[in-house]
Amino acid sequence: MSTAPSTPSGTPSTSLVGNLRTELMRHAPFAQMETAHVERFIAECSQAYFAPDETLIAPASGPVATLYCIRQGSVTGRNGLADMAG
Repeated sequence: MSTAPSTPSGTPSTSLVGNLRTELMRHAPFAQMETAHVERFIAECSQAYFAPDETLIAPASGPVATLYCIRQGSVTGRNGLADMAG
């Protein structure tokens, strides 16, 4: 009985990584980057999910420590008076 090769827990399959690379390279700035640099970005990133209306970053969060690449959905920024106006 043969079984498919497995990847270590938490390691994405090569096909998922390849699909993500292809998806990213269709859009700026990844389309202008060398493939090796896109692959490095993918190797260093992690996937996260956020609920609607969840705050990703706020002034109270301090200095920015995370770069977000939004694959699906949208993010709305609010700043000062715009936040009070709704």
